[in-house]
Amino acid sequence: MNKIFATLLVLVAFSVQAQTFADRVTIANQPSAQQQLVNDLWGALQQAQASLATAQQQLAAVTAAATGTQLQIVALQQQVATLQTTVSGLTAQLSAAQQQATVDAVTISGLRTQVAALQAQVASFSCPAPQPCTTCASPMVCMLPPPVVVPPPPLPANTASLIWDVTPNATGYRVYSGTASGAYQPLGTGTLVTTNAFTFASLAPGFRYFFAVPAIYSTVESGFSNEEFKDIGLAADTTAPSAPTGLTGAAAGSTGANLAWSASTDNVGVTGYSVRRNGVQIATPATTSFADTGLSAATTYSYTVAARDAAGNISPNSTSVSITTSSSPPGPVESPNLTKVTLPGVGSITDAKLVVWTLAPKDPLVEGGVEFVILHNGTREGGAATYLCYFNHLVYARSVGNWYQQVGLGFQFSPIVPTGC
Repeated sequence: MNKIFATLLVLVAFSVQAQTFADRVTIANQPSAQQQLVNDLWGALQQAQASLATAQQQLAAVTAAATGTQLQIVALQQQVATLQTTVSGLTAQLSAAQQQATVDAVTISGLRTQVAALQAQVASFSCPAPQPCTTCASPMVCMLPPPVVVPPPPLPANTASLIWDVTPNATGYRVYSGTASGAYQPLGTGTLVTTNAFTFASLAPGFRYFFAVPAIYSTVESGFSNEEFKDIGLAADTTAPSAPTGLTGAAAGSTGANLAWSASTDNVGVTGYSVRRNGVQIATPATTSFADTGLSAATTYSYTVAARDAAGNISPNSTSVSITTSSSPPGPVESPNLTKVTLPGVGSITDAKLVVWTLAPKDPLVEGGVEFVILHNGTREGGAATYLCYFNHLVYARSVGNWYQQVGLGFQFSPIVPTGC
């Protein structure tokens, strides 16, 4: 580019000199030789001017190229600056990572030291006597001593602690107490609790306290639970009830026996009886009768009965009674005119095995609704029904327009409507 500028300067100077010289020649009206020189110079000037124009165009092109190159340089400088920033960030990250790696290396080294110490303890462990290591699954098993069960501290003598099963859907419980069986505070005044345990404290001595707990559903109380009692400040009851008297028995077909006896007496109160068949206890009824089932036909059985009280005192056995079951089942026992039970408590059906079937109202708090459920010898077997019918030695139940036949202790759908029901 510097050479181009020098050439342009020379051409411009030469053009000026030639023009001045031509002008002088023309004015002086020189001879034609001189005119020829002028013409030659004029031609040379024109050529120089043309070369100047060409050089100017080249200069413009070079200048434009230089401008583009400058923009590229600026863009590259910006990229370099960006890369320098990225390099600085990566350098900082690398430094932080190196520092963390140093910390991790120290931590790993410490953990390795701890593991090595534990491994040394395990390797040097031996089971304490009298546990020889030959009985151990591994050294670590021997290192765990058997647990020691520490009994809870005894409750004060004037307290009574109760616990009961959780009732599904219950929102709470009320705990009732009294000094006579079944005589508690008025309903709705018992102690309200939300858990299934409660402890009475500072009970006055010299009384036997009775307790019962109903569940609460929203604001409605269920029936009472079983009753429990505790003596506070009373001498321990060591007196056994009297032996039951008047034990009688009769065979109930080929597989059952019915027993009855007179009540025993006790200084505090009889809570139940123990029925033994051939010397083995088979039942603990609370009343003075019992029906034994599942016996073998044409077999003789010996029964005795003993009374018990709340303190666990057992009376002497009653006199024994022997019962021999029949050799074949009795004929069917049918209710007159295929009796139907249409209302709870109105009547009952006794089947060929002397099993009593009745209807009882459903508990609206537990089972919902007001329909009846079927009872089997007083035990709920479930199943809503409107009435029962005994036909052809079979028990049928009707519910929601369908008939169900008794099978075992339950009922299954019967596609056939029993005649007469």
